[in-house]
Order: sequence, then structure tokens, then C-alpha cells
Amino acid sequence: MESAHGYHAESDSHSALNTIKAMIRISERTPRYYRTDTQAFLQKYWRSPSLNTFNALLPVVAYTDASDWGIGFYLSSFKQSLAYSWIPGKAGIPIGPTGQVITSWAELIAVEMAIHTLIMLDAIDTLYPTVILSDNDGVVKALSSGYWTPNYGLDGIVKRIISTCYTHRIILDIRWIPSKANLADGASKGRFSSPQLREMEAIWENLYDPELTRLLMIPPHLRSLTEPIGF
Repeated sequence: MESAHGYHAESDSHSALNTIKAMIRISERTPRYYRTDTQAFLQKYWRSPSLNTFNALLPVVAYTDASDWGIGFYLSSFKQSLAYSWIPGKAGIPIGPTGQVITSWAELIAVEMAIHTLIMLDAIDTLYPTVILSDNDGVVKALSSGYWTPNYGLDGIVKRIISTCYTHRIILDIRWIPSKANLADGASKGRFSSPQLREMEAIWENLYDPELTRLLMIPPHLRSLTEPIGF
């Protein structure tokens, strides 16, 4: 793919997305008969990530939750659930003395994934707060204060989330909600209806060429730990 050599995308997904968008802009300005194979492919198959058809309300609100099964979030502004299952046996997933995934770690990853997804969907308006709702009091306090215990790498994840918000000028508004009010509970435990599963399948189909979906929608440091449901 010769036209890609002029770009030096960083390993993170956002840089990859910006690189592809730049390539598309160049291909759009290139006469059809002069386009490379890569440019022709992008013009034919690339579908820009967007949930504008859901008529999002501002501010954007995301419910997040996690369990031994995986993580889930519900983007209420778009009426869309997404779920990711843990890949069993991975050393990067901390396990407690009872054999269960460390809850605080999993809940932080759920928040990180929700924010990353909103960034990739170009769904964040930097003029408005991005509201994240979690039923984990420790997560809410940590992201509000900017630090947590270093155990299980929790403080590092908090710093990573805050850094991401700073980089993308996200006004993070993290709030606690009761577990019974958490609309992401079912998705985080792998419990969803057939219509919900079809909606998850549809969002993957409508967003990206399949070869690019997983690359862009999961941060590099989490790709070996989790798999999207419906993909």
C-alpha cells in the first residue's frame, strides 16, 4: 500500500484514525484515474465512524459497569449498549484471592473503554461535559481526585484516563449511581436480549471495514485482554 508510506501513525488508535482520515482527504482531491489501489479502496469501503443518526442529546452520558464476565456500557445519548468479554487466562487481567477479576480494576477499564469509544465515534463535544456514571464509589472518588492506590496498577489507569481526557479536551463529569440504576449492568455480565445483540452487531457493521474495526475501537494495551461482542 504505497500511499501509506508518507504517514507515520503512532500506535494508538486515535492517531491511526487521523492518518486514515488524512489519506481519505487526499484521495478525494485526486482524480479517479490517478488514484492508487489504496486510495480506491478507501473511497469504496471506508465508512466514517459516526452515531449522528441517533440524534444524540448533550451532554453525552455513558453508564459503565464490569464483572467477572467482562465490561459493558450504555450510551444513553444514543440508546446504544456495547459489551466486551474478558479473554480468559491473560496475565494482564488481575485476579484476586477468590479467583475473581479485581472489581476496581475492571470498573476503571470500563470507564476507559467508554471514553475511548466515544472518542473513536467522534461523539464528544468539548464545549459540554462528558458524563460517566459508575456504581463503584472507589472509581468515582479516584477519577475525581486524580489518584488511587498503586495496587493492581489502579493509579496508573486513573492517570491514563485523565491524560486521555486532557489530550482530547474532554470535560469529564464522573458521578456515582446505585447499582440498581445502572443501565450497563446487563451488558457487563453478558446478559442482553436478541434485539440488543443485533444492535451491537449492526453498530460494528456500520462503522468500519472489518479489518480496521478491532484496531481502532480497542486501545492497544487492552487488545489482548478483551473481545467485542457482536463483532
